[in-house]
Amino acid sequence: GNPRWGKAAQQGPCGQRRHGAGAKNVGAAVVTLRTRPSDVRALAGRKKALGPKHADTLRSTNYLAGAHYESGDLQKAEPLYREALEGRRETLGATHADTLQSIGNLGMLLQDRGRLDEAETLLRDALEGGSWITDLSAAVLHVARKELHDELADMAVPAKLLLSAVAVV
Repeated sequence: GNPRWGKAAQQGPCGQRRHGAGAKNVGAAVVTLRTRPSDVRALAGRKKALGPKHADTLRSTNYLAGAHYESGDLQKAEPLYREALEGRRETLGATHADTLQSIGNLGMLLQDRGRLDEAETLLRDALEGGSWITDLSAAVLHVARKELHDELADMAVPAKLLLSAVAVV
């Protein structure tokens, strides 16, 4: 990252501390974030059911872009970040926290792609937006909690099966 942007340059697109391609900080643990076919299907379903400019669709677009970004596929992430940003600007306005988050996300990606002039402009716009960092921190905590809950739910079924198998023995 570019040291002239300080701490912001050390954070990923969702405000998390960078741990290299494919890693995401969730609390004290580092979790690998991968794109899954279900994420792509969910976005397609939301676009069809809700429309491409609905807040939930744009959130899914941004999430999928972040998954591509964190897995190191910047080429797939960029058009999705741009789509989320354009939709959020149009529907939420230029100063909404979600719009500013999208500006920051795209700025971080462009920085990583070496397009520093464009990245700097976007990152400055995001920072000048005001309280987006506080809002983003709350959003990151919410997402981290949900992801942790989902992971634990995914693990609960095999754990129950294992416990019932052990009880039989």
